[in-house]
Amino acid sequence: MTSLLVAFMFLGCFLMIRETSHHGTGRNLNGFPGGVPDMEGLKEVFPNLPPDRRVCRHYFGNQSGAPVYCENEYDCAACHINRKLVMTGLEQVEKLKGGLKVAGVLFPFDRYYHRGHLWARPERNGYVRIGLDGLALRMVGKGAEVHIPDIGEMLEQGECGFSATRFDGKTLPFLAPMSGEVMVINPHLKADLAEPETVRENWVMVIKPFALSRELQNLLFGVEAAKWFQYEMDALMKMASAQSEEFEFAADGGALNVESLSDFPWDQFVTNFLLSA
Repeated sequence: MTSLLVAFMFLGCFLMIRETSHHGTGRNLNGFPGGVPDMEGLKEVFPNLPPDRRVCRHYFGNQSGAPVYCENEYDCAACHINRKLVMTGLEQVEKLKGGLKVAGVLFPFDRYYHRGHLWARPERNGYVRIGLDGLALRMVGKGAEVHIPDIGEMLEQGECGFSATRFDGKTLPFLAPMSGEVMVINPHLKADLAEPETVRENWVMVIKPFALSRELQNLLFGVEAAKWFQYEMDALMKMASAQSEEFEFAADGGALNVESLSDFPWDQFVTNFLLSA
């Protein structure tokens, strides 16, 4: 009996250590070329976001009884209002087919979206494929260098994920849309970035998730994701037009013209749209 008790105690300690290693803050990110990126995550940036940059997800879904603004750092899984809407059946996640195109930027409906403009798509093998959404791809632009952690490194949702340096030297930091271990890195990523229109196949890495069911609750999907993306594109156009004289849209349908963004307010974009700093 004593030996059995000792065995259970040992197993409990092992699981506790394993869980801590997955979700703790002491993540090893030395796999980044040039060292660990100096960037702040969602929890640090969120308190300073203006109200129109922290709109509740249920606002996009037109859910009755939902607040307009989020006060919970986009942690929907821990939000009592989100739980109430889900449990009472007021929150309806409608699946959409195909995709949406806004200002020439493609937005596929077959994946989940992080507010920092990344997508996560669960695979049949239990892994999750991660990539930049259409807005992020256009803002990164062609010829960018992407700095990604090595295979085997750990990512944490809402914290430092990877970064991309544009052709003009501006570095854009991106948060990890989900927690997990990096399993595969896209070997053709630089070539894919040269064709931002191919967002459907444009991916950065594949991870082994640590908390799939919980963290998917923090991502957008379906109708609410589509309305959020339209909201983001409208906000981007408004911000850019107001602050950059060089910002313009191509004549063919108002497509986003990234090459005209030399005077773009990048710091404001990183904070308000990528939720980093």
